[in-house]
Amino acid sequence: MNLSEDAEIEGVTAGEYEEMLQKDNDPRLHIYKLSQRIDSNLGAIRSQLKRYSEGTRKRNIAPDEDKATRAASIATEARKKEGYKGDSDADENLPDEEKVEEVAAELESKGLDPEEAQEIAVQSVTNNIKYVFQEAGYDGPSFFTMSPRGGSIIVTINRNHPAAKFFYELLEASEGETSSKALDALKLMLCAWSRMEDETQNDIQKQRLSDIRADWGKMVREFYNVAFDG
Repeated sequence: MNLSEDAEIEGVTAGEYEEMLQKDNDPRLHIYKLSQRIDSNLGAIRSQLKRYSEGTRKRNIAPDEDKATRAASIATEARKKEGYKGDSDADENLPDEEKVEEVAAELESKGLDPEEAQEIAVQSVTNNIKYVFQEAGYDGPSFFTMSPRGGSIIVTINRNHPAAKFFYELLEASEGETSSKALDALKLMLCAWSRMEDETQNDIQKQRLSDIRADWGKMVREFYNVAFDG
């Protein structure tokens, strides 16, 4: 039973309908409240189950098969030849073993299985893939974060952000394929933003970009909540 829907049928607001039920000592009022409590609990349970199931699925496309990160890496090399420099570039001169170790350690810190983290790190370093995608649940409004490690840029999707659901849907829709154009386009946008932050040398401007990324994530969250939960 849904109080708001029944109130609309009666041609009154939910508040007015609830007052009517209270005045008449109508037992349906208790049923409405119980129904709301059940719906709320079921929503929490479904959300928790979804998080559990997300953790069991392998969401990482191998770096050497990811069209988006490969294209972004090529585009970054072109920018470097034009004279643009990023904070992550200095570590590209490290021995491959050290680069793999740093990338793998960062991926593990986000909750990735050590064996899979090592495999992804080796593939990215061996194939000169600049960008590595990872997921983690963390507090805060950002949809994603970026961190330079071992010459690479780790782009971490916040699984607690409502937009992450649609990122995962794109990823899962491409199962059996290396990627999809929609997923590639989204990844390229996130890579481009990450490189913009990476290339910013002024500390104040770098902090502003980080703040803008967080503010943008907050606004996206508000819009998504209205569009898909309202």
